[in-house]
Amino acid sequence: MPPANQSVEACANYVVRISQTAVQRFAVESKRQARVPDVTTITKPWSDQIDELLGWLETEAQVTPDLKQRSKLDVVLGLMFRKPEYHFPRSIAERAETLYERFDSARWGAPIVVKTESSDEDGDSNGDEVMSDDPATSRGSLPGRRRQRQDSIIDSLTVSKVVKLPPADHPIWGVHGIMHGVARTITIKRDGRKRYWTKSDPRYLSEKRNANIHGHNGIEVGAWFPRQLVAILRGAHGELQGGISGSGESGAYSVVSSGAYDRTDRDRGNILLYSAAKSDENEDPRVPAQRSAALAASYVNRRPVRVLRSKGTSRFSPVCGLRYDGLYRVTDIQHPTNARGGMFEQFELTRVDGQMPLERALLRPNSQEVRDAARIEMVSKLMGVNFECIRHHLETAECLRAAIVGYRLLLRCSRER
Repeated sequence: MPPANQSVEACANYVVRISQTAVQRFAVESKRQARVPDVTTITKPWSDQIDELLGWLETEAQVTPDLKQRSKLDVVLGLMFRKPEYHFPRSIAERAETLYERFDSARWGAPIVVKTESSDEDGDSNGDEVMSDDPATSRGSLPGRRRQRQDSIIDSLTVSKVVKLPPADHPIWGVHGIMHGVARTITIKRDGRKRYWTKSDPRYLSEKRNANIHGHNGIEVGAWFPRQLVAILRGAHGELQGGISGSGESGAYSVVSSGAYDRTDRDRGNILLYSAAKSDENEDPRVPAQRSAALAASYVNRRPVRVLRSKGTSRFSPVCGLRYDGLYRVTDIQHPTNARGGMFEQFELTRVDGQMPLERALLRPNSQEVRDAARIEMVSKLMGVNFECIRHHLETAECLRAAIVGYRLLLRCSRER
């Protein structure tokens, strides 16, 4: 039962107890079965306790930084929807993700101070802007920049966290930009170390589209996304890291073909041979390393699956980011062996007729999107900038110029550190 009083200690003990007796046990069992466990006399009490916890968090709980720290509430909620190896029912995963985003946007109950912070931006003769998240930029070391006001949310508990909210008219990060809905976050540890990452912009969480829908879900074939987080916000895919979004109950909603398993996957354009995780590592000739209950269910129910391709080795892969290539159906399941002699599960996905031809979808990203992607990568990492997205298929002078400008800027930043 939920705590009778709202003291931090009682609430934290309640969350920890449910985490240990229900959430973690359900996660372990789902990983063992590689799917959402069936309702049995063993799993039903776990589901009931998890449902009780989520209901309490939705209606009664007063979340504070102290409660989060004592109970690891963020970890408990994340366990239900973030890790692809754990398979919670869709209703539970969606509720946990909604709660996580609600609490995270409210800084987990921490005092919020909204202030205007001066931030220097890179500029060029075309007036393009790049939202910067590196230490050199904040020190004013880059030339040719202009001052621009940005809103920041400051939170200093065990660490200092700055969420940079881009201006609405920014050409890349603004309302009409390709990174709309994404904010930049700087986490400053107590020892001064900094970490730079992206997260959902709390101002636009209401715009996030539910990805747990079969079919196109309002997304045009050929739509391109610079990051997987953007694809999630647009409703194209439902997992931040996992390649398969779905469940053993409803089937797969979407998959991302990344070329990570190029030894076991085969991309023929209209036919995609897609393998489960760790297929190239298995050495057991009789049992696959992992099974995909979601794709297996799609084979049975015949519901279409959205296929997104990300940058990879296939000639059908985009040069950067992710591209939505349309609906496919799971038409076959095979169990071949890999180079180590281990069995793996391989699904044949066949493109549904009547859609935009795949050849037209391959035109994305266009040259402007490639330039924008290069600029996003340039500000994402000060050292070791990922120029893979523009290393291949530099077909235009504009793309080459973007790469040269970004590389020169990187060298300038590194010298001034």
